[in-house]
Amino acid sequence: MPHIIRPAVAQDISAIVTLSEHVWDTPFSQETIATALAQDRHRAHVIDTPDGIMGYISSFLTHASQGLQRWEVDLLAIHPDYRNQGAGRALVHATTAAGRAMRANIARALVRVSNIPMRHVMTACAYACSEEAYALYVAQPHHYDNHALASDKTWLLPVKTFSYVGIWLEGAITQNAINTAHKLATEKQADTLGAVIPLSYVHDCRLLESQGFERIGEFHWWQRVL
Repeated sequence: MPHIIRPAVAQDISAIVTLSEHVWDTPFSQETIATALAQDRHRAHVIDTPDGIMGYISSFLTHASQGLQRWEVDLLAIHPDYRNQGAGRALVHATTAAGRAMRANIARALVRVSNIPMRHVMTACAYACSEEAYALYVAQPHHYDNHALASDKTWLLPVKTFSYVGIWLEGAITQNAINTAHKLATEKQADTLGAVIPLSYVHDCRLLESQGFERIGEFHWWQRVL
């Protein structure tokens, strides 16, 4: 089927929502996608065909505590009728080039351990898999009135993606850091808190679970230098 890969525009949002809900069977918000698409640090690409939008990829820039600029390859969706035709590889190549243009130092994607097709795509696009597996934790923010301030060893990252507005916790996972993340989420009107923790960090995993975080699954980081 003939197609072109091009940057996503506002007129694509309705089709992106329809495709996302078809692929993941979960509601997506046009407003959330529009907000992410309008961010200077965000880029998305679509596969445009005579039958409409058959795939997309969305990525955005974050800054690590050490100053490293990371290109976060966030969502990749391909319509079932368009799979196994190289669409995933083409989209990952497109967003990798976009990350390089944004002058990111590395590009990375969090891929579920059981997602074999995506593992093949990342390998074909010269991404390397982390040796260690990680647990992804998420929670809904709640209002926190008391003063809270994370330590210098904790990094809180506000992010706006196609599927949520969130706060990521990186570095030291402490009770104070979790409280601070809840407070920041209220200020930023975020709907999700998230943390990606090495499975070997048992104490951090238990602390998050005790604070209402849900473990979504086990993942690997796939990364390449840009």
